[in-house]
Amino acid sequence: MGKRKDSMALFEAISRTKAKQGQVLPPHVGISPQPIKAESRTVLYTPPADASTDAAAQTPSVPGAAVPPSAAAARAQAFAAAQQTLAPQVPELPVVQTSTSYSDTGRFVLTKVHIVGLAVVVVAVLVGVWCFVHPSQPASSAAGNAVTAERVGADTPLPIPVAPLFQAGKYYLVVESIKGDHKADAEAIADWLSKKHDPETQAVVRQNSGSGNWEVLTTKAFTEVPYTVLNGKVSYKVEPTRFAKKIEKLGSEYFAQFPGTYQFKQTRRNGNVEEFAPSYVKIKQDSN
Repeated sequence: MGKRKDSMALFEAISRTKAKQGQVLPPHVGISPQPIKAESRTVLYTPPADASTDAAAQTPSVPGAAVPPSAAAARAQAFAAAQQTLAPQVPELPVVQTSTSYSDTGRFVLTKVHIVGLAVVVVAVLVGVWCFVHPSQPASSAAGNAVTAERVGADTPLPIPVAPLFQAGKYYLVVESIKGDHKADAEAIADWLSKKHDPETQAVVRQNSGSGNWEVLTTKAFTEVPYTVLNGKVSYKVEPTRFAKKIEKLGSEYFAQFPGTYQFKQTRRNGNVEEFAPSYVKIKQDSN
């Protein structure tokens, strides 16, 4: 009796399984051949951490649902495909090749952009320096400068007032007074004295309007009368005396260098006596 129940239970289990697979029971089993429709159910499934887990270890949430072999692996593949489908598709951007300032060896390489930029900087610096050296002027100042340049000349310095060589009212020493047509001798003496490069011995040739003699005059001026007269006796002051004796000493050098010429004597004979009597003339008006 117990064996019969076990056989019936096994038969019913096999029948249910085949019915779910849409098979018809054979007629010899004593059951009328009627197809058994499988019940449609939805199974919630969460993919396992390891897609290679054995399908037998996975149990459907609804009892009685059939899980075919390798269903876990198929579902894992389907889930991965769904993730790829739902993932945002980012288009691949084109790679733009740009010029580099460094070569493959890491050294700096000048490009056209660098050269143009450097040229712009140099031009800007030159313009700045030019503006600093030549600042802009107001219109009135520029006009005034133009008028001044037109009158005087851009490169012509303003005239510097020069005092005349011989000033009116002052006294000058006569080195030599040469008669006749011997102007060349007077010019030679003046040139020789001037070449001494002594401010006191600079000399100029003038013609005396009264006597007509060619006089060699030094340009050293004396403001006061170089002598005094006391009881009819002429006495020369200290500075005029010193200067006259200096010129007479130079006359000795000149005579030694050019024998038979002039000695710049500052004495005059009074009878049998040679007296010191330098000749100073007073200029009546300014002249050169």
